[in-house]
Amino acid sequence: MERILGYQVGKLAHNIKKFIDRYLGEVCLGEGQYLILRSIINDCDISQKEISLKLDINKATTTKSIKKLMENEYITRERNIENPRYYKLICTAKAKKIVEEINGLINIEKLVLTKEISEKELEVFLLVLNKMNNNMLDELAREEKRVWR
Repeated sequence: MERILGYQVGKLAHNIKKFIDRYLGEVCLGEGQYLILRSIINDCDISQKEISLKLDINKATTTKSIKKLMENEYITRERNIENPRYYKLICTAKAKKIVEEINGLINIEKLVLTKEISEKELEVFLLVLNKMNNNMLDELAREEKRVWR
């Protein structure tokens, strides 16, 4: 049962990713780049370091993604007036339009995923899914402590 459960959760995640990736590929965006764009749109004062922490991705990956976003004219950088050592990341109109379209696609995805599923069933599913995720995070943290001892 346990192996089947993990397989089914992974399969669902893979199919959701395929659904979104079809559009992301058309607009030359990776999933991580899209998440970075959303972070910048939602918090116009967010720093590159804060993006790394918020999305739980390393600084090198964040830097590489931001460089690609700039090359594709989705964001620009300006020196932060208050602290010239830092740059302010700004989404272009092109990026805002793409994110809006992707958000619409995510709404469609939600409708597809929840078709013929009651609010109660969805609530229970999300509760259980959250508990499973927390169980895995707890176990990973315990294993990490054992490795470093």
